[in-house]
Amino acid sequence: MNIRRRYVLIGVIVLVLGLLLYLIFSNSIRGGNNPDAQKFTLNVWGVEDEGVFSSIAGGYQAVRPGATITYKRLDPRTYKETILNALAGGTGPDVFYIKNHDIPAEKDKLYPADSAQLSLARVNDLFPLVVSQDLASASGSLIYAMPLYVDTLALLYNKDVFDQNAVVYPPKTWAEFQALVRKLTKLNDRGQIIKSAAAIGNTEKTVDAGVDVLITLVMQNAPKEERTSGNNKALVNSLVKQSGEDTLRFYTQFADPATTAYTWDAQGNSIDSFGAGNTAMILNYQSAIPMIKKKSPFLNIGVSPLPQIGEETDNPVTHANYYALAVSKQSKLPAWAWDFVIQATTNEGIARSYLASAGHPPALKTLIEEKIGDPDVNVFASSALLARSWYHVNNQEIHSALNDAIQSVLNGRSTSRDALRTASARIDQLYR
Repeated sequence: MNIRRRYVLIGVIVLVLGLLLYLIFSNSIRGGNNPDAQKFTLNVWGVEDEGVFSSIAGGYQAVRPGATITYKRLDPRTYKETILNALAGGTGPDVFYIKNHDIPAEKDKLYPADSAQLSLARVNDLFPLVVSQDLASASGSLIYAMPLYVDTLALLYNKDVFDQNAVVYPPKTWAEFQALVRKLTKLNDRGQIIKSAAAIGNTEKTVDAGVDVLITLVMQNAPKEERTSGNNKALVNSLVKQSGEDTLRFYTQFADPATTAYTWDAQGNSIDSFGAGNTAMILNYQSAIPMIKKKSPFLNIGVSPLPQIGEETDNPVTHANYYALAVSKQSKLPAWAWDFVIQATTNEGIARSYLASAGHPPALKTLIEEKIGDPDVNVFASSALLARSWYHVNNQEIHSALNDAIQSVLNGRSTSRDALRTASARIDQLYR
């Protein structure tokens, strides 16, 4: 009897083990709880060509074989409007491209990362400080997006013009820049500009990235603690100080015919003028270079860091401008959407492949280190570490206020002090 019970018990154990092995095996074939094998589809909208984005999608699908990534490229000129309309109508994507300074204005449409997936400490460990300043909430408790790359302001100059005028080195300081402007500007007998030394001093109607240059000048003059604290109203605080007034006066002098620094009139576009060889220097981003090269493939372009207040400054500052990936609040798969965003931006292999295809400067610190010394992106890569920002509650309105301030000074309607008081009051209202 005991022998029979023993055989029955052994049989039951074998049957249970066999059933468990079958379930485990069949579950693994179907994907089961293995996150790499689960099947799901994410819709992504962006501004880059499908060939560029495929480097991200392909890399992610290698990590998550069960993923299907569909991509829709939109016209960059109407991209923001199209995205906002789609989100308002409930037809938006799971993941979409968003400009770094648009996060505060659109955060109600975004699904922030779960702290278990992504923390502020990890973001700061992986990326330059400007990323958390741009893409995290004011308190730092929420991460709204992750950077595909980080582009920064730099000085682009015509090497041939420099050589022809015996300019050996590009200016490192604004004082050197101002002196070089006087040297390179060519005027006719009536005081009209024949050759411009630099496109600076006017509104963004003619000076591409002009307001970003003005904002950077304000930050360079601001106390160090205001650049790194993430203070919501750091710009407003700096504008109403004497340094803000001096900064606007310094900026607009280059477009004022009454000054000795006059070098830019309101005719034409700064990028086109530089590409045509009519302007020796512009202050712009790496993203401007392909546009210039497309029209002027043989232009001999040099790149150097953005000028600073003083050569020996221990706190150099520049301005960042880039696209990040964000998850829509409408996504039915927010965890997977964030998994995609994190892999796309923090996986070195995927990021490296994307950057090679897109031609952008890197965002990851590890890749920045790789690019230090690379003649094509060295300045932009190293400048990412120097970029600073603050909480742009509404970037479009901030730019509008500062463009109006510039125009008001140039038209003689306001002094620099009055123009900045008006601008700062408009910007201050945005934070209320």
